[in-house]
Amino acid sequence: MARSGWRYSEPSSRAPAPERPAAPVSHLLADILQPYGTVPAMAVRTQTLVQLNAELVESLDRRAAREGVSRSALIRDLLEEALRTDRAAAISAQIVEGYRRIPQETADDEWGDLDAWAQANTRRNLAALDREEREPW
Repeated sequence: MARSGWRYSEPSSRAPAPERPAAPVSHLLADILQPYGTVPAMAVRTQTLVQLNAELVESLDRRAAREGVSRSALIRDLLEEALRTDRAAAISAQIVEGYRRIPQETADDEWGDLDAWAQANTRRNLAALDREEREPW
């Protein structure tokens, strides 16, 4: 019985292909799935050894138990959060540097005068807060 997508072929008289060194399973998975666009960014993982003191391990284990995740998952989440914070800070620094190099002269753009809008909105909000504070409770 033939399966769809599978082909049987007679053994070849050609010389066998040279052996490739064994690849880690994660890389094999990526090689198989990559052409189909189904490998998410975190699907391929590399195991790494990190040395931690006993106090840190205990803290990690308590938090992992509290959150219902493994120690490895907790460490991954904490690292991703720290790196995401670093990336956000780097992007903010680039934006600030861009405005230093090319300062925005006015707040007037294709959407209107932002300064005038901000001032009017601030006055309106302050008046509403003042009315609210004067109301008897």
